[in-house]
Formats: sequence, C-alpha cells, structure tokens
Amino acid sequence: QGGCSVPCRHLLINGQGPPLDGQRVGPESGMVIGDGDYRQALETAPDDVSLWYALGVVLSRLNQWKDTEEAFHYVVRVGKPDAGEVKVARQWLVHRGVLAP
Repeated sequence: QGGCSVPCRHLLINGQGPPLDGQRVGPESGMVIGDGDYRQALETAPDDVSLWYALGVVLSRLNQWKDTEEAFHYVVRVGKPDAGEVKVARQWLVHRGVLAP
C-alpha cells in the first residue's frame, strides 16, 4: 500500500506507508499518532532516522507534501542507503518528482 514496492511492512503505520498523489486520508484512516508527537520525540533524538521517516509518513497521510518532502529528504540524506526506510522515502520522493531516480 502507499506505493511501497520494497519489503517494508515493518516501516508502515497502521499498515500503510506514505500515500501517493491522488490518495486522500480522512478521519476514518485510524491514525492514532500525530505529527506533533513525532516532532516532540525528535527534540530528544534529532538524529533518529526512523523518527524522521515516521514523521514523513504521518505528514504524507495529512497531505502536508512540503513537510513530507523535508522529512524524507533527511531520511535519504542521512540514512543507510540499503535501509528499508531510505528505499521507501527515496521512492516517494522520486514519484513526487523532487528527487532524480
């Protein structure tokens, strides 16, 4: 779901990764963690790539595209290239046209 083509089930929130263009998320999505929760966690662990990825997923579900791009750019820039989070973040950014394949 969410355009994830790499094995990334453990990277999903409520079973879903970041939505692709045209997908919308409403109150029925079952999101239980807001972007403020991740931002607060990042205050204590600002270099935690997993938190940045999770924040990006939440922001994408809230259709906050620019903030999602910022979070995923951080994941791609700082994360290990072979990590699932980096692969999914890179794929999302490429799909959005803000990162070269």
